Amino acid sequence: MPFLDPCLPVGLEDTVVRDGKTLYVRGRGDWQTCAKLLQPLLAGSNGSYTSLVETYKAPIDFSNSEFYGFSEFFYCTEDVLRLGGQYSAPTFTSAAQEYCSQRWEVLMQRFRGGLYSAHADQHRLK
Repeated sequence: MPFLDPCLPVGLEDTVVRDGKTLYVRGRGDWQTCAKLLQPLLAGSNGSYTSLVETYKAPIDFSNSEFYGFSEFFYCTEDVLRLGGQYSAPTFTSAAQEYCSQRWEVLMQRFRGGLYSAHADQHRLK
């Protein structure tokens, strides 16, 4: 039976292999549950080393801040959601919720139809 992952698109089926063990996952596309599960990784006071593999993180007011996305976060946001440029929490949240609610088959159909950036690949769609 697959692990139902709220952070993967609806219907996406994948496998994760670690230490010789295989985990089967199926996406649920549940933005609210995913955000709730990820919050402990992003929350915490300034100087905290309790999340993100003990990496320092500054406090973030997600609703009222200028956000700088680095590396894959920026590229996924630009290539898939088409939200490059200045960050807006409400705009990002709305676009991400809409994207996450789509079935994997629909996302792949859009991908094959060239509706995402030429830099987008299946990894970024996940």
